[in-house]
Amino acid sequence: MRLFVAIDVDSSPFEEELKKIRDSVKCRAKFVDPGAMHITLKFLGEVPGARAISEKLDSLAGFGPFHIRLSGLGAFPSPSRPRVLWVGAISDRLPLLAETIESLLRDFGEDSRKFHGHMTLARIKERCDLRGLVESYSGRMFSEFTADSIVLKESILMPGGPIYRTVHRVKL
Repeated sequence: MRLFVAIDVDSSPFEEELKKIRDSVKCRAKFVDPGAMHITLKFLGEVPGARAISEKLDSLAGFGPFHIRLSGLGAFPSPSRPRVLWVGAISDRLPLLAETIESLLRDFGEDSRKFHGHMTLARIKERCDLRGLVESYSGRMFSEFTADSIVLKESILMPGGPIYRTVHRVKL
């Protein structure tokens, strides 16, 4: 199974803003389905099963809900050479949660990159420059919400893009 740990995001409060961003991107890009938006806390990749991971994640049940602000645009590796367009996910507790998950799941998965709170909007498929777009959304607030659960998701790769299936949910 190809798995990752995430926080689901309801994009309906800023759907109009997302449409404006999609319309502003003039290069070939694959946008994330608005119903599948999430903040990835840890990508695990191909792992044999979810049971042991689910059991480890259950220990986070006492972490407690916390506030997240979705604000500003950015791009990896940079706005002048983007491969991923994202919205920033800002919270005092988000890095701690990601760090705790990294520690809990150290024996699982392949991703040990430093956590950068974000919600992916699109994967850019050709060379383009998004500096103007990123600058125009600098500091722009999209939404605020309370994260009260994390999810273990399976990513099923399909020709039209990945399908995400929730395997396990932990109430914080």
